[in-house]
Amino acid sequence: MKQLLNKILPNFIRQILIKQKYKKQNISIHKINIKENNIVKIKCHNSDKYNLLKSMLYKSFGGIIEIEQRKFYFHPIAVIKQPNNIDEYLKLIGAKSRNMNKKAQKNGIECKEFNWNDNLDDIYNINISSQVRQGRQMDKAYQEYPQKVKDQKRDDFDIVFIGAFKDDILVGYYELYIYGNFIMTNRILGHKEYLKYGIMNLMVKYCVEYMIKNNIKYLNYLTMQNRQNNSLSAFKYRVGFREYSLLEL
Repeated sequence: MKQLLNKILPNFIRQILIKQKYKKQNISIHKINIKENNIVKIKCHNSDKYNLLKSMLYKSFGGIIEIEQRKFYFHPIAVIKQPNNIDEYLKLIGAKSRNMNKKAQKNGIECKEFNWNDNLDDIYNINISSQVRQGRQMDKAYQEYPQKVKDQKRDDFDIVFIGAFKDDILVGYYELYIYGNFIMTNRILGHKEYLKYGIMNLMVKYCVEYMIKNNIKYLNYLTMQNRQNNSLSAFKYRVGFREYSLLEL
């Protein structure tokens, strides 16, 4: 694999520069990722799941560059790779995020899987608890009462809902779409009044525990922009997400 990547890398960069569409920052990130073997290799035996995932990745990450029949998704993606154990993950995230996890637990926050349809009132309260998140207005859809989910087990992917609970009240939720060895983050949201307790950190930690338990290789949260001037990317980095290149074999 490394020999193949080393062979196609110069051509890969040259083609990008010729097209003059893409930022050099993204080029350098791919170069580093390939050198360090930070590459996502998706495995999904169900063809419907695989095709749907490819379609969603294409829409989310802005296109594909094909070189010698290998396809790179252009934008580097934010990924937590499955650790060997939870202690390995806790070492990765650093002291600040570990302290936020402890703070959440100290304040009685518990994370667990939950049934969406049994918690619609709490979900609605979470959605409307803040009009602005990450510096932008919430979509109008969040102002409407949430719809019921017909089936969490789909033919083409599975949905898992992980919640943060305080005194049996849902105060944060993480919606995951699972395709083979790959989990895609669909939504992660916390009640404004409970964000200070570290509920978001604790939900990501529980997701990593879910990965380990179910032998899922990658947890994705869209792309990783410059965390120096992007608060969402800064949060992703604090809770363990790193930049990976996505290669379609």
